[in-house]
Amino acid sequence: MLRQLNDDLAEIKKKLLERDRMKRLLEKSLEELAVLMEKRELLYKDLEKEKKDLDRIESLSLTNLIHSLIGDKKECVEKERREFLAQKLKYDEVDHGIANLNIYIFELENQIQNMGHLDMDYKKIINQKLEFLKKNEHFALKLIEITEEKSRLENFIRELEEAEAAGSEAVRLLYSVEETLQAAKGWGTCDILGGGLIATMAKHSRIDDARAQMNAVQSMLRRFQRELTDIGDYMDFNIEIGSFATFADYFFDGLISDFVVQQKIGESLETVQEMLTRIEGVINRLRQELSETRKKLWDKEKEKNKMIEEAL
Repeated sequence: MLRQLNDDLAEIKKKLLERDRMKRLLEKSLEELAVLMEKRELLYKDLEKEKKDLDRIESLSLTNLIHSLIGDKKECVEKERREFLAQKLKYDEVDHGIANLNIYIFELENQIQNMGHLDMDYKKIINQKLEFLKKNEHFALKLIEITEEKSRLENFIRELEEAEAAGSEAVRLLYSVEETLQAAKGWGTCDILGGGLIATMAKHSRIDDARAQMNAVQSMLRRFQRELTDIGDYMDFNIEIGSFATFADYFFDGLISDFVVQQKIGESLETVQEMLTRIEGVINRLRQELSETRKKLWDKEKEKNKMIEEAL
């Protein structure tokens, strides 16, 4: 009877901890969504301004005529196009992040709803255990203590595993970006040495691929950041976690400032490599903590089994 009650309690505690974890993630995600939507609104205003500037310089206007007369119209048009493109990429990245975050929030809300009335189930089991405690109080209290500690460790392991998985996926995606930029850098060198139209087109195609890949990277970095924040009470990460959220801004700024200049490709490549080093360092810490926590859980399981065996 006691063993079954403790098994039931352990199961309901795991579900309660998981529900509470999802509620925390939901709250953080809703806060992040509000920030992103505000950022998107500001970026849209800037995007509209850049579009008007580009239209003005390309249209039959007084500004256009003046630049045509002084001979720098082509340079001005290219400058406005680069500024518009940079702003458009930033807007698209945030818009993509909002879409992904809305899907994530919807999934979290459904999972929480599908977990049912856990608090009522927990109270029912506790009341049953209270009746049993009258018969063997010392044994039952000790077993409750071990059971609750096991539930806490299992929940922490789950959070560490999810953070490690998000970080590993971010690393995988960043390596894809790095590979694409390396290819762009190679074609850029060929372009400088007189590779002609084919080299120029290949370089720009690779840069476009890197921009597209960065959307997926940024969404995964945001998830990684949420997971790290969720376990922040247990581990002290000696890094600026918030910088993950703005990583794409620095990437796009470096790559788009003048995307035909080889140096800018190299700078973006360095930015990706620096982020890879930081994330891999965090992942190593997570894996070390996972190993230690799994050992603690195993020790608690052995302690519980020994106690039950000796009590029978």
